[in-house]
Amino acid sequence: MIKYRMFIDEVGNADLLSSDDPNHRFLSLTGVVVDLAYIESAAHPQMEAIKSAYFGSHPDEPVVLHRKQRRRSCGPSGTSASATCRTPRHH
Repeated sequence: MIKYRMFIDEVGNADLLSSDDPNHRFLSLTGVVVDLAYIESAAHPQMEAIKSAYFGSHPDEPVVLHRKQRRRSCGPSGTSASATCRTPRHH
């Protein structure tokens, strides 16, 4: 039996009266359904390689990619690492 995983993310604000800022007046929900075998064989290893190359991710201290953290600074734990933001680390 083929198994799937569904990833859902939201951005924006569901409360239309909370802000007059036009950038805050929409809510978007996005979902992706992916074959679990593909996640295990390709997507997960590739994502870990990207995190390792750009942020020095390690299994004992994994990098969690959150948009707000990435916008504030490029370092993985709120630390500024602008020199490594767009340049992969070479091991």
